[in-house]
Amino acid sequence: LMLYVPGGDGQSLIDYARAQAEEELEGVLTRVPETKVAVNRRLANGRPHKKIIEIIEGEAFDLVVMGTHGRTGLTHLILGSVAEKVIRRSPVPVLTVGWKPPEDEEPEAD
Repeated sequence: LMLYVPGGDGQSLIDYARAQAEEELEGVLTRVPETKVAVNRRLANGRPHKKIIEIIEGEAFDLVVMGTHGRTGLTHLILGSVAEKVIRRSPVPVLTVGWKPPEDEEPEAD
């Protein structure tokens, strides 16, 4: 399962996030090599960590793999970490994978 849960309120924000997420997930899926691991695509609305836990608890998963933004400092303190909240509440193991920008790209500033 490849899952993206856009945060925020308002139907236009949800519609925009859904369209962007569909496009992003489609691009990611085209780069996933053929393996014996099943990869499904799904979008969901809600608070990201709560929706992820709800889906984990409602289905049979052996492992959850999550990307992280690597926020630190004040940004992390204010926004928290979806991955951290999922790790604390998940009934199955969670593997986090950090994001590293391409060498020709500058990392995002906090």
